[in-house]
Amino acid sequence: MIEDNTEQTKAMLSASLFKDTSAYQDIIDLPRPISKNHWPLPATDHAGQFAPFAALTGYHQLINEVAERYQHKNYPDELTTKRLERRLLALQPLLPLRLKVEYFNGDNGYYETIEGIATELDWDRQRLMLIGKQEWELIIANLRKVTILTRLK
Repeated sequence: MIEDNTEQTKAMLSASLFKDTSAYQDIIDLPRPISKNHWPLPATDHAGQFAPFAALTGYHQLINEVAERYQHKNYPDELTTKRLERRLLALQPLLPLRLKVEYFNGDNGYYETIEGIATELDWDRQRLMLIGKQEWELIIANLRKVTILTRLK
């Protein structure tokens, strides 16, 4: 009885999934091919072929956590970005300078203000190096405001 129900269920599923199988009538009832060159894959290893997809475990959670942190960031328009870049370019020959910098901290998701001595502007890596109570390597795109406090040269 159980086999009859199973066969019936298979037939119903097959009919709903494959509407027109007439193009495959010549191969539908053939037995599964068995390789003469390779051993069959043991049942215990069947899931192993999908292992590369396990690398994505936790990926969506990580993306959501980063998105939550960055929800407080104000993305400047192009004009504001260019203005800040011009200001930094003008400050570069004057380094080292004592600056007050307002920047977006991607670690905690909020804007912070710090004071320190700007020692280097690395345009290739888009970083501003600042030394104060600690050393900071600030991403230029995360800067919101730069104020000169004192010139050191």
